[in-house]
Amino acid sequence: MSAPQTSNPAKLLAHWDPEPGIAAFHEDWEALEGDSYVTEGYRSRRYAVMRFANGTLAPLPLEPHFQQKAHNPLFGGRYRQFAPISDAFLESPSLHALVQKMVTTTKVQDATWRLQLHQFRIMAPGDPTPEGFHRDGADFTLIMMIKSQNVTGGETLIGTDDTPNPTYTATLNRPGEALFLDDRHYKHKTSPIDAQDPQHPAFRDTFVMTMQRQDA
Repeated sequence: MSAPQTSNPAKLLAHWDPEPGIAAFHEDWEALEGDSYVTEGYRSRRYAVMRFANGTLAPLPLEPHFQQKAHNPLFGGRYRQFAPISDAFLESPSLHALVQKMVTTTKVQDATWRLQLHQFRIMAPGDPTPEGFHRDGADFTLIMMIKSQNVTGGETLIGTDDTPNPTYTATLNRPGEALFLDDRHYKHKTSPIDAQDPQHPAFRDTFVMTMQRQDA
């Protein structure tokens, strides 16, 4: 299924059917570490930085995650430290194929890209985006479902500064299902989640990756 798109890459918004390769790593999400910046304790995550150029994907030294306050009003302006993503995940052919698909979709082939990778788990009840509508401060953003268990909610809303209502909404349910959007044009958030059955564990696992062109 596809979200509305134009021929202008600067307004890219795509809704992709499942990419099973990344979702096959769902066990990695069992080893995430608590996000100490969300004091309510419902969010866990891991983080990595990579570079893609000339068809080669390579890890960069781990560094603090930083966003401008204009992009993220809750966490912006702070250098945040997170545990690293596993080498097995970063070296997987599935990740390389996904990055190549993202680059191809941008229609910018001969470029150097800086990638920031985020593995998230939100336990219910919890808010995937406590900062509300925001931008990631990149050129493009991928939001991919890994696993959803026993949850309600979790609708992703995408909008612009020009419209009071969301331009597009979607609830990612299927492992590998993803949204890919131009972060310079669109802002996004995801609604809070609750447990369908409070007697059983309930969580939402996602993979987020941002792309920033380095040679523009």
